[in-house]
Amino acid sequence: MIERRWAFVLTIVGIFVLLLIMVYSGEDRVSSQEEIDKLEVNSKVILKGLVEGERKFGEGVMLSLSVQDNGELIEVLCENCGYGNVGKRVEILGVVKEIYGEKKVEALRVMIG
Repeated sequence: MIERRWAFVLTIVGIFVLLLIMVYSGEDRVSSQEEIDKLEVNSKVILKGLVEGERKFGEGVMLSLSVQDNGELIEVLCENCGYGNVGKRVEILGVVKEIYGEKKVEALRVMIG
C-alpha cells in the first residue's frame, strides 16, 4: 500500500517537472536561413515578416517569407494557411523540421496582421 502512494507521488512530481520543462523551453527569434540551419530539429522558432510568395507543397502551402530587407527568403511549411496570403505581414510560431535534407520551419500558429 505504501509503495503505491510513493509511486503516485513520484508520478505527479515527474509530470510537474515535464510541465516546467515544456513551459520554460523558449522560442528562438530567427531572421535568416543561416540561423535556422544552426538550430536542432524540433526547436521552436518565431518568425515575423512579409509573405512574398506561396506554392502548393503536398497537402499544405509553402510560404516564402521575407524577414529582413536583404532579400533573403525563408520557406515555411503551413498545413492550414490556404492561399491568398501574398503581401500580408505575418508572425509564425513553428518548429524546425528537416524536409528533403534541408531545414525548414513548419508552422504551428500563424497570426496575420
